[in-house]
Amino acid sequence: MPATSTSVPSVSCPTNFALPSFSADQPLALDASPSDPRPEKWAALLTKYGRDKLDAHEWEWKSGDWLPRYRYQPVDAITDIWTEYVDGLNGHLSTRELKDRWGAKWRRNEGGLKTEAARRSKVVSLVEQLSARPNWNVSLALRFLVEKYENTPAFVGKVRAFCDYLQKNGGAGFQAVIAAASHYPS
Repeated sequence: MPATSTSVPSVSCPTNFALPSFSADQPLALDASPSDPRPEKWAALLTKYGRDKLDAHEWEWKSGDWLPRYRYQPVDAITDIWTEYVDGLNGHLSTRELKDRWGAKWRRNEGGLKTEAARRSKVVSLVEQLSARPNWNVSLALRFLVEKYENTPAFVGKVRAFCDYLQKNGGAGFQAVIAAASHYPS
């Protein structure tokens, strides 16, 4: 995949503007003319997400917006997918924040990211569907997944195998998990 970087000239920025983290091939300054929207857009991101989460990403100015780079984090447990979706892993923005703010643009039409998004979305949908059941919540749904699937030999340390199981045979695995939840004590 060829890297697409934007040449950013070096000129002083307003003192209240915090610079984004750039990849190694990009200069660390911006041309902050009064009509340049980059400082204002960066400040809005800082306000919404905070410096630590923004610093965990590389950023690119593309089509009039800051666009983060993100690779799905390695996960060892099924429930880590939910954590990555809701809170983020390793200091990164959560995948829900990425999706809500940038839609699919943050994946840059990369096949591997699109495939992993589809795979992990099955677990997210499963947790959402389980937690929407009467007398269920997210905590109970996650406990159910840990007890019934994460700790079984078929899926211990095999998160991808669980995701594939959910998708196989037109979603038969997904429906089997939903059916198993009907017999789970709350």
